[in-house]
Amino acid sequence: MHIRQFLDRPTAALSYLLACPDSRRAVMIDPVQDNLALYLGVLDEMKWELDCVLETHLHVDHISAAGKLRLATGAHIASPDKQVTNADRLLHEGDLIIVGKLQINVIATPGHTPNCVTYHCDDRLFTGDCLLIGDCGNLCGAGADAGRLYDSITRKLLRFPDETLLYPWP
Repeated sequence: MHIRQFLDRPTAALSYLLACPDSRRAVMIDPVQDNLALYLGVLDEMKWELDCVLETHLHVDHISAAGKLRLATGAHIASPDKQVTNADRLLHEGDLIIVGKLQINVIATPGHTPNCVTYHCDDRLFTGDCLLIGDCGNLCGAGADAGRLYDSITRKLLRFPDETLLYPWP
């Protein structure tokens, strides 16, 4: 699996582009609208075709590039939150997203928001705001719940082997 990480400095948001090396098909996680040209440039440079845009939750700290990526590439949008009005697919615990040979499992990790998810692919976890570098996620708006966040981390994320690579937010 190829992985590119993008930091949006104004919002301190991390986005991830994952690609299958065999099929050259890709998936984008939590894209920030201000970086649209950068994402499209990397897709073009690497000759990757974007199949899917995944949101880990409804973001209140930045505008998602999901809609514009769909317009530019034809990719579909998947989100765990029905408030993401342009989503083509509503995600739930246990759902599987297949992009080329990549198999991405959806793990419900509520707490930061009521509908936050983590994406598990191979030996990697893409946690969105559920985990921050050196900290757990903050509580974000209505429906945020410290107890649920604690349970998500201790009962779901900590069950993975120590060798699992974490891709949190800064």
